[in-house]
Amino acid sequence: MRPTLYEIGSALYDKAPSGENYRDLRDALDRLAAVQVTIDGYDVETGTFRDNWIAKDEKLVHLGRPKSTPTGLDRPSIRLAEWLRDALADEKVVRVHWKTLRAFDERHKLAKRLWLYLAAERWKKTGRETEGVWITCGDRIEAALGMDYDRARDARAALKRACHTIRVIDPRYSAGELDVIKVGSSYRIQGSRPNWETWKVGSQEQLQIRDQIRRSIRGD
Repeated sequence: MRPTLYEIGSALYDKAPSGENYRDLRDALDRLAAVQVTIDGYDVETGTFRDNWIAKDEKLVHLGRPKSTPTGLDRPSIRLAEWLRDALADEKVVRVHWKTLRAFDERHKLAKRLWLYLAAERWKKTGRETEGVWITCGDRIEAALGMDYDRARDARAALKRACHTIRVIDPRYSAGELDVIKVGSSYRIQGSRPNWETWKVGSQEQLQIRDQIRRSIRGD
């Protein structure tokens, strides 16, 4: 891909980028090119998921940057890593709502990570119009989200706040439930939301009214 910075910025900001936007975009591209990821359970050589397999230090993109121009007409060369191109071609991707992703700011880092994690989860049908997910709290989810708490209860409290933030930012979750709950002697993140078919055809206002009625019946 060889888009101009102007084209990238216009797509991201929904307007003509400013000089500050161009600086931010160049910095972001440099950071993206420096990213190396460790992928648990995925073999990038064969494009298959494997138990007890870890792919380490895989790059996401290869970047070539020409001399910067104040008008953003410099055209960087952006080449996705081969394993990532193969994954995209095979539809091994998670699609997220761009404007919702952008709504998470610097204060919401954990909430954004959890939101993306939930987007990749396999939600199960729980009703004609709903789906649900359950994730056990503990070392696995904390490691996946980059959490580092000495006490489990502090980690759970942080996850609970992240769940609340997601419900506030994403209307699909505010039309359902997302919280950390205790089940027996353990804790888990429990979520429910309208399935995509229902969410796609139902208006947001109708879903919120339905949710208010359901909560009033339960006495929330």
